[in-house]
Amino acid sequence: MAFSSFVILAGMRTGSNYLEANLNCFESLQSYGELFNPHFVGRHNKDAAFGITLDQREADPFSLLGAIKKDAAGLPGFRLFFDHDARVLDYVLQDRSCAKIVLTRDPLESYVSLEIARETGQWKLSDISKRKEAKVTFNLDNFQRHLETRNGFLSEIRTVLQRTGQTGFYLGYSDVGEIDVLNGLARYLGSEEEIKTVSKKTRKQNPSSLSEKVTNFAEMVEVLSTFDRFGTHRSYDFEPQRGGGVPNYVAASAPPLLYMPVANGLEGRLTEWLADLSDDALQTEFSQKSLRHWKKQNPGFRSFTVLRHPLPRAYQAYCDCVLTPADARLEELSDLLCKRYNVVQPDQNDSASVKDSFSQFLSFLKGNLAGQTSLRVEPCWASQTALLDGISSVQAPDFVFREEQMSRDLTRLVVDFDRTPPNLPQSASGATIALADIYDERLEKACFQAYRKDYFAFGFSEWSLG
Repeated sequence: MAFSSFVILAGMRTGSNYLEANLNCFESLQSYGELFNPHFVGRHNKDAAFGITLDQREADPFSLLGAIKKDAAGLPGFRLFFDHDARVLDYVLQDRSCAKIVLTRDPLESYVSLEIARETGQWKLSDISKRKEAKVTFNLDNFQRHLETRNGFLSEIRTVLQRTGQTGFYLGYSDVGEIDVLNGLARYLGSEEEIKTVSKKTRKQNPSSLSEKVTNFAEMVEVLSTFDRFGTHRSYDFEPQRGGGVPNYVAASAPPLLYMPVANGLEGRLTEWLADLSDDALQTEFSQKSLRHWKKQNPGFRSFTVLRHPLPRAYQAYCDCVLTPADARLEELSDLLCKRYNVVQPDQNDSASVKDSFSQFLSFLKGNLAGQTSLRVEPCWASQTALLDGISSVQAPDFVFREEQMSRDLTRLVVDFDRTPPNLPQSASGATIALADIYDERLEKACFQAYRKDYFAFGFSEWSLG
């Protein structure tokens, strides 16, 4: 399709000035700088462009987008950074008629260049006789923030383009001075022109090596030698997103409490506790509409949920789905786990047999949560991180308690309503053999492998220490 505009998606010190200068060598292309920089319009110290002032742009950024398409000479474009107007970023990423040019640079090089620019106050160089030089000190915390910002920006761009079926033209810092690449970019934008030389209006400001620009170069090298630059410790999340689970919510009106369950085997005990506390019948089977109505009818309400350590939670799911399935669907699931994933039905009175079967169930969970099985992720064994994310998409609970302290925390919650709390009902796992009777480090390790995300997200320690 023919583009009606283009945007250079970049960051500071990535070569965007140089790229823009080269694009402006094409008569059919015209880039107008950082039109949506919070501090100016287009160029430093300018407060208007195309008859749109900075204040007018702040009130209505889309008026400036319309103006450049109407009045520009050639195909119009601009540079857009991560800290520019987020409204414009959202708009142009969705706009198929706007060509996306994604410019990146080695993050360490851009970080050092940025620190030097901040030190010297020189952000653009057109004559090398006016170059200001400085050496800077590498700071790991600042570099990590720089890297996280950069990666977050690029991730957002990539995600939107993937989900909307678009593609961008990707450039690295070293590509900006390549004639063939620039002419290829022009063709991508719909221009038939070719240039023979690169622009001379902008020069590389700091051509020396990093060792000559960083005061603590040896320390930087040592620190970065253990820095996980390539994300080798990153874990990819293939677990599907969860919904809010609104039909599972349970509410009391006197006192006004809303229990938003994370499926973990505690739902029955907490619902019974809430029923003992409430003066009226509990409200259940919510819809989004009835939930909104309940909130309006109960001003000052408090909402809560309770998390559970991954190991007893997984054992509860094992008991419900393998040992003592409660209905026909769970019986079919138990048979499938046995036939396809070797989660054998054990002798329920033999601890060694139960332990081996549960261990295999944990192995199945690791693959299932990683998207490696054909079975759907059941709520009872989905990660609590995913379940809580789903709940929070409807409303973040006021309180997130832990099973180990829930009696104490629920008491404190009820005291705020001048109530004396009932005792919590006793737990019942449904197993003839308790988890404590089969627990060992091998089970803990297998559970950690399956629920690494929950252990890290919520700081769970080993269950035996809980």
